[in-house]
Amino acid sequence: MIGKERVHVENRILREAILKFDVTIFGKTSEALVKRIWSFDSNKLLNDAEAQKLAVDYQLTFNDRTALLWLMDRYPLLVVDSDTTRKAMNLSSPKKFVLFSENNHIEDFTNLSVLRKLFDLEKHPEIYKTVVDKFRCAIQLKTNAFPLRKFLEENKKVQEIVTTDKLVSMINGPLVICADNEDLPPLYITRHISRNIIDVRFFEKMDKDTLVFICCWKKNSILLDGFRTVDVEELLKNEEYGEESGRIIYISESEGEELEWVRSKHGVEDLKGFRVEQSSIEESELLKYENNINIVCAESGMGKTELMKSVKNKSRFNSWTIMIYARNHYQHFKDKKDDVEAFKEYIIDRIYNRYEEFDVKFLKMFIIETKSVVVRYIWDGLDEVSCKNSKIIKKLIRDLSAEGSKHWITSRNILKKDLEQYFKTFSRTIKEFDEDQQQKYIEKKLSHLSHTLKKTSENIITTIRSSSSEGVLGIPLLVYIVTELFKMDGSGSTYEWLTNDSFSIAKLYQHFVEQNFHRHYMGKLDWNRNIEGQMDTYENIKKQSIENYEKIALKMYFEEEIVRNKMSLYVGDFLSEIKYQGDPVGIISRIVGSNPVFLHSSFTDYFAGSYLAKNDPLGERFKLNNKNYKNILIFRVEEAIVNAPRITDHGSTL
Repeated sequence: MIGKERVHVENRILREAILKFDVTIFGKTSEALVKRIWSFDSNKLLNDAEAQKLAVDYQLTFNDRTALLWLMDRYPLLVVDSDTTRKAMNLSSPKKFVLFSENNHIEDFTNLSVLRKLFDLEKHPEIYKTVVDKFRCAIQLKTNAFPLRKFLEENKKVQEIVTTDKLVSMINGPLVICADNEDLPPLYITRHISRNIIDVRFFEKMDKDTLVFICCWKKNSILLDGFRTVDVEELLKNEEYGEESGRIIYISESEGEELEWVRSKHGVEDLKGFRVEQSSIEESELLKYENNINIVCAESGMGKTELMKSVKNKSRFNSWTIMIYARNHYQHFKDKKDDVEAFKEYIIDRIYNRYEEFDVKFLKMFIIETKSVVVRYIWDGLDEVSCKNSKIIKKLIRDLSAEGSKHWITSRNILKKDLEQYFKTFSRTIKEFDEDQQQKYIEKKLSHLSHTLKKTSENIITTIRSSSSEGVLGIPLLVYIVTELFKMDGSGSTYEWLTNDSFSIAKLYQHFVEQNFHRHYMGKLDWNRNIEGQMDTYENIKKQSIENYEKIALKMYFEEEIVRNKMSLYVGDFLSEIKYQGDPVGIISRIVGSNPVFLHSSFTDYFAGSYLAKNDPLGERFKLNNKNYKNILIFRVEEAIVNAPRITDHGSTL
C-alpha cells in the first residue's frame, strides 16, 4: 500500500513548498516521483469527524479522498497540461494544483503564484532556507554531495536553472551533475605510492636565496639548529621575503625527523641529489598535497590507470575531473596541435554530447563564470603516443596549468626524467604489491575454486613466491593473469610450466590468451574437444585471431615502417566485426573511433613482440633500439624461445 510508505524529510519539505503556491509545474517525466511524495494515508489528513464521516458513508476511493482533500486545501490536484486544464485552473483560484507539462514557458497564470524554479521559493524565506540546506547535489560523484547552499554561495545563478524536476529528483538522494564515476575492478587493492623524502643534508647545501616552508614542524627540532628561522606571521609582514626574491620550497614533516617535499617554485634541480623514495603513502593521501602538475611513473602492469580512476573517484565536490586517454585523441592533436582554446572547445563539445543541457549549464556557471570549480585533467598513458604528440600534449598541459587547472600525468618510467625536467617537479611511483596485498588479492580471487584446484593453486603460488619469479606476484596485472589461469578446473599438470625452468612472462601471456579462447569456446559455447570438426574450427579461429591481434599491435607501433616496407597487414574486417559485435575472447576491450584498445597496453607489446619473433627475429626490418620498444624487444626474445623447437637428448626435435 502506498499509504504506508515512509515519508522522508525531503518529501515533507517539498510538500510544504508546493502548498505555498497556487500552481507547481513539473515535467511529465516527473509524474511518478511527484505522486510518490504525496503517497501517504489520506485518512491522516481527513482529520476532522465530518470529513471522515463523508469518506465512510460514501465509501470514497483514494482518488475521491484526494479530491476531498483538495477542496479542503490540504492536497494539490494533480493534472496534465492542456488548454482546457489551464482555463479551469484559472477559474478555480485559489485552489492548489500540480501541473505536469512539457512546456517550459507557461505564462497563462498571471494571477496565480507559480513554483517552477528554485528562485521562486525566495518569496518564502523560511521554506527556501530549509530546501537549500536539506536538498543536495554533487559534481560527478554521489559521494561528494553537498547541500545546495554550498553551490549557491559560489554562484547564486544556480537557483535559476534548478527546476522543480531537479528538486523532486533529490528526494531519494543527491542529484549528481555530469555523473561520471569510474568503475574499478571488483577486487581492487589500494596502492602504496612513493613519497619524495628530502635528506636533511639539503639544508646545509642550499643557496642563501632559498626559502623553505615547513608545515607541521616541531619548533624544538634539532634539525633546525644553526638555521635562520622565521614564523609565517612575520614572513607575511616582511618584504624581504617577496615571492620573486629567490627559490621557494614547500616541505612537510613526515614520520620522525624526515622531510617530505610538497612543491617548489623555480624548479627542483638542487633537490634531486637529496631525494629519497624508500617510504610510501596510501593512495587516499595523494590529493592531500596536489600540485598544479602531478606525475606518476611506473612500469607496465603496475595499475597506473586504475590508480587514476581511484583518484578521480576521491575528488572533492569543488572539482571536475576529466580522464583523457592520450592515445585516443590523435586526430585532434594532429589538427589543432597545442592550441589551448581549441582543446577546451573540443572537451566542451564532448561534454555536450554526453550530458543533458542542465549539466552543461551547471558546469559553465562554476567553471567559466565563477571559476569556483577546479578542473582536473588526468592524462593517462603519455608514453603510448608518438614523440611528436607527446611534445604537443606537454606544452598544452603547461599552458592549461598556467590558467589554474590541475593535471595528473601517467607514464612508464621511460619518460620519468623527461617529464620531471620539462615540468620542473618530482614524480611519484607505484609500489609493488607487498606480501599482505598479494595474499589479500589471491585469497579473494580464488575463493570460489574447488578444494582440489584451490590447493593446487596455493602450492603453485607458494613455489612462485620462493623462486626467481617471485616478482611476478608484486605486479598487479601479472598477479591478475596468474590467478585468471585457475578460473577453470583442470589437472595440476596444466600448470607445471609456472614453476619449472621454462617460465617466462611471454609464456604467461600466451597461456592467458589461449585460456581466454578455451573459456569462450569450450566453456561458454560448450564446444566439444572430442568432435574433430569443432576442434579444427576452434584451432583455425584461434590461429587467425592471434595473427590479427599481432598485426593490429604491430601497426599501432610501426605504421610508417609497414608502409615503407609495403607490407600487407589488412585487419579491416576483423576490426569491423569487433566494433559491432565485440571481441568474444576479450583481448580487445573496445574500439575508440578507429583505434582498437587492448585489454591492457602490455598486450600490445606482447602481440607486437610475438609477430616479430615469428617474422623478424633478428630485427632486420624493425629496429627496436628506441627505449619505447624495450618491452617489445623482451617479448620478441622470450617468444622466440617459447616457440623454438625443443631438442631431445638424442638430438632430434620434439
